[in-house]
Amino acid sequence: MAFNFVDVLKVGKIEYLDRILTKEDLNSVCDLIRKSAFKVLIIKMCESDFDNHPYFWMDVIYDVDEFFWKSLYMREKYNYPFTTQQYKNILYNSKYGEEYIYYHFFEILALDMKFLNTLFLYIMEKSLKKEFWMDFLLKNEDLHVRALSMIIIIQQYPQLLSYYGSDITLYFTNSVGSVNSQTSLFLEKMNVQDVSLIAYNLFICGYLELFRQAKEFLFQNYEQNYLAYHLFEGCNKPFKSRQKEEIENDLERYFLTDAKMQFTMYRNYADNLKQQILDDFRNRLRVLNQLDDSCLNRFQKAYFYELGRKLELYIAKYLDLSKSKKIGKIGEGTTCYSLRLGDYLLKLCDTKWSYEDIICPDLFLIVKNLEQDYVRDDSGIVLCGLEVQPYLKRKVKDVPSIYLDYFSDTLKQLGYFLNDRMISSKWGDNVRLLDSYKDADTNDINSLPKWFKDYPIVLVDRDRVYPIDRILETSYGRRLNIRQRRDGGEY
Repeated sequence: MAFNFVDVLKVGKIEYLDRILTKEDLNSVCDLIRKSAFKVLIIKMCESDFDNHPYFWMDVIYDVDEFFWKSLYMREKYNYPFTTQQYKNILYNSKYGEEYIYYHFFEILALDMKFLNTLFLYIMEKSLKKEFWMDFLLKNEDLHVRALSMIIIIQQYPQLLSYYGSDITLYFTNSVGSVNSQTSLFLEKMNVQDVSLIAYNLFICGYLELFRQAKEFLFQNYEQNYLAYHLFEGCNKPFKSRQKEEIENDLERYFLTDAKMQFTMYRNYADNLKQQILDDFRNRLRVLNQLDDSCLNRFQKAYFYELGRKLELYIAKYLDLSKSKKIGKIGEGTTCYSLRLGDYLLKLCDTKWSYEDIICPDLFLIVKNLEQDYVRDDSGIVLCGLEVQPYLKRKVKDVPSIYLDYFSDTLKQLGYFLNDRMISSKWGDNVRLLDSYKDADTNDINSLPKWFKDYPIVLVDRDRVYPIDRILETSYGRRLNIRQRRDGGEY
């Protein structure tokens, strides 16, 4: 039946298009027209129908030279952008392809960075303007594009490495520019993640002289880098022998400069580091000799997610502020490990049940975070976090249960609901008593309710506190109008 459509369209019987009822059938007819030896004839015979079925015809004509500019006009008129595959077809099929891709290069990469691989393949297979493209890509004013091009060359087209001459690091800055680029008055360097990845690819592909150049550039131009992270191939993967040997042969510089793996290297290579380097690291983390393995694992995770410097800062700051110098584990639960730092509590968070932008509201019923840092994934899920709070010694064990009811009722009056059972001695220990109600997180102490002044109960696990309008009333009871995860809690 679809073949008949092509036959009738070839003689201009455009009314048959109105008989196609589904998007799938339209796509099938579109593909058949594009593959037909009579494609140009069919398009010419049906040109009067372009505005009746614009989206159909735009998907037919976009890389046909006779209708290329008409296609661009229609796409602007109907606000119908190209797909990545259509950009590829334009590049390969249209005589205007290279010029169009060049002038829309950054727009296309914003849609799909992987298009750069497609462009390189085209350049190597078909382009008659290879030198132009090499100048444009290898010396691109966007240093990230320049880095991605360099990695593609290292991995797939090593014969092109000769374009970089004897010193590949010249291309790590904008001091080298393309023929048509303007020279900047300010020197810019590639971002450290890109240079680290370039160096790693040079290493694993065996271009060791170029690797040494890139590695020295990293050590000399950035305070921290990610080369050891790439050589480790992630936190928990085993070494490959050559990568392990490279780290061990330059251990001190890798240890002192890596952004993610410093604690991992400390745990694996402490015996191989100079005593002065070890002493300096341990002085910054003065609690190390009092930590159990579980806490050490959390420290390692914090460093991996680039919270190590914050961790060092908070330990030093709050131990110095504390009258008490006691250090010790307070608790460990589903989502975090709690470490006492004198008068303060450091929480090493593995995740949070809440993943809204604001994880927990600031209310007088909730202990105040003096510090908080979270690393999230693209969905907003917390992957790692640090929190610092006052350390509260007073438990609610002997508080009359009516006061826990007051706590819940007041929270509701403030417009919030606590989705946590761990708020009583029966269920857990996620609430405690402030030393004084005057320590509450409020700007108006006098407005605090009397029950709170009698027993200043506060939630110490800043999580799972949701606005009431996020709660759904269902036939099965109250349900959170968010994705649910397994229950749990800890102090």
